[in-house]
Amino acid sequence: MARVVAALALPFVLAVAACGGSGGGSTAAEPETVVVTVAPSTEETTSTEAAAEPDCGADAFLPILKDAYDGTAPKLEIVEARVERCRNGFAQVFAVPDPDVCKPGKGFCYETEQVFLEFQDGAWTIATSGTGIACGSETDAEIVRICRGLGYPDLATPGFQMPSKNIGCLLGGGVLRCDILSGLNPEPATACELDWVGLVLARSGPAEPQCAGDTVYDRRAPTLAYGATWRRSGFACESSESGLRCTGPAGESFKLAREGWTVG
Repeated sequence: MARVVAALALPFVLAVAACGGSGGGSTAAEPETVVVTVAPSTEETTSTEAAAEPDCGADAFLPILKDAYDGTAPKLEIVEARVERCRNGFAQVFAVPDPDVCKPGKGFCYETEQVFLEFQDGAWTIATSGTGIACGSETDAEIVRICRGLGYPDLATPGFQMPSKNIGCLLGGGVLRCDILSGLNPEPATACELDWVGLVLARSGPAEPQCAGDTVYDRRAPTLAYGATWRRSGFACESSESGLRCTGPAGESFKLAREGWTVG
């Protein structure tokens, strides 16, 4: 998936939430000068100024988008900034190109680009952009941070895998099952006629080792990046380099890693 796109030449389809922007910015109050007498011959002057809030109006974003994309492809010019969502110092904006230059078959028909911006040091800057970013199905830690700031939910797909490609999970029938390809270490003392493949956690009750002859690990499942969180139906799993920690709706939990596992 492209994160930063120089030209807007490929079509894409996105499902996004309704606009939650906050509109134009506020005007700072007139600075007030306060004179404090410290000693008969000494004066100290301090000033206070109201902090400016981010401007979420389209006019605030259009110059930024034009600077980033205008001229990066033949006859490409951004003519509109369509604000989809703006809150908590993050903005989701669509850069709309000039449709009048569209010539089918000649390469001048450009698609609207999705751009995510962050307000830092008193100015909006582009954090990332792309044609395949969809909050709610992303696992990249940086994208998750931005989407979370915008108020979108974290990853909520039924299944996922860890970056190590050793652990995969799937939620089905109210039960979360996480398998580890290297096997449970150490193996439970209870006899298992098949293999100790991982752990299962139901909506109620503690997590338990899973004895099975199959696996829920899917190499096609989205990757839950280190530092990111998966949430679905009251279950939550946090990914880190030290392993995977999951919690169920009742508060029961487990931790699973190549080096070991714990429940409770």
